[in-house]
Amino acid sequence: MYLENLFMYILKLNKYELPYFSVYIYVVGVMISYATETATFAVLCYLGPLLYLYSIIKYKVLLYRNRNIPWYYWLLIIQLLFMWLRFDINGANGGTFRDINGAGATFLFLTLMWRPQIIRLKYLQKWIIIMMITGVVYTVLNWNELVAASTYIYNQGYYGDSSKTIVNMAMSVGYAMMSCGFLLCIQHLLTPKVRRLTLISSFLGLVVLMVSGRRGYSVLMICFILVYMMNSILYAPKNKRFYQILFIISLILISVLYFIENADTQFSVLVNRIEADSRTEVFYWWNKEMGDDVFKWVFGKGVSGGYYDGGFGVVRPGIENGIRHMILKGGLLYLIPYVILGLQAIFLGFFKSNSRTLKALAIYVAICIGFLYVWGTPSFSFLHLSMWISFVLIFDPKVRKMSDGDILMKFYQ
Repeated sequence: MYLENLFMYILKLNKYELPYFSVYIYVVGVMISYATETATFAVLCYLGPLLYLYSIIKYKVLLYRNRNIPWYYWLLIIQLLFMWLRFDINGANGGTFRDINGAGATFLFLTLMWRPQIIRLKYLQKWIIIMMITGVVYTVLNWNELVAASTYIYNQGYYGDSSKTIVNMAMSVGYAMMSCGFLLCIQHLLTPKVRRLTLISSFLGLVVLMVSGRRGYSVLMICFILVYMMNSILYAPKNKRFYQILFIISLILISVLYFIENADTQFSVLVNRIEADSRTEVFYWWNKEMGDDVFKWVFGKGVSGGYYDGGFGVVRPGIENGIRHMILKGGLLYLIPYVILGLQAIFLGFFKSNSRTLKALAIYVAICIGFLYVWGTPSFSFLHLSMWISFVLIFDPKVRKMSDGDILMKFYQ
């Protein structure tokens, strides 16, 4: 207990923000370990998920049942346990948690067991902002390497000995910057200063993603930005709506002109990859691995399961498609309950709630679930922690009856 109190005091953590801090140090660990190409900071990639589990235990999440959880969630949890029982340290994940979409991502599934009283959105906002600022600083310090990621892709996969590291850096900073998606959706709860900071960070993140040629990530960020723009117009006071429309149109025009001006230089890789088919070959090897094996399709290959990619001559732990990734790991018993949770949350949040906040959360969930088709694999990041927190709030009938003012008072103060 003494060590715990000392740890919380040194970090100046409130007892309710430990889960958010655990996600932050994990993503930072991934970014730094790739940037330095050393295993020293990889310890954070293990500490993050362990701290999250500790927060679950500390707040007795497993002892107090959340009665609003749909029954099929427990089917998902049972399947997760079966996936972990089949864990192989020598498997495709290599016994490590350094892959944001790897085994550690499943820990966040326990978030739905939270009681709503545990949620403090102001602390989630705090650590998302810190994550965004960290992503901006990381981008500035490693700009040459992140631009080199574009060169890597443009040269068809070769950029010296650091090619894989550079691409992983771009992907990890992408997750850091996409943290702002949640705040963009609930902008009406934010102060003007936080709204401006979030919007600026989202555009900086979009530039990084586009420079590094990450098509799916770029579209995901654009979706969050469009939600922000749409809501800022729809909910603007009537006497200010014209100026808000003018501001949004100006912002879009400036962004488009900036893209066109730099299409042949800064964004050349993205332009060249827009219509490129980078999936057919990996889908071929994935299909070959799965074949007609009913067991694999129903139960998957476990959290450390992978497939042989003949194009690269390696066993890959995941695939750039959320649907296939989830089937690979846990089969249809993993994918279907996950998707149904999302669909029910979208319905309840959008059509059965009294607040703009839950409707915004429903839109956020819809984007995350919809992107399973493009990428969207479960990750140990703020992108998916925010989704699970949205589930907790949306599935609670008392929260669905609340007004925005009630939600602000109960969960943001």
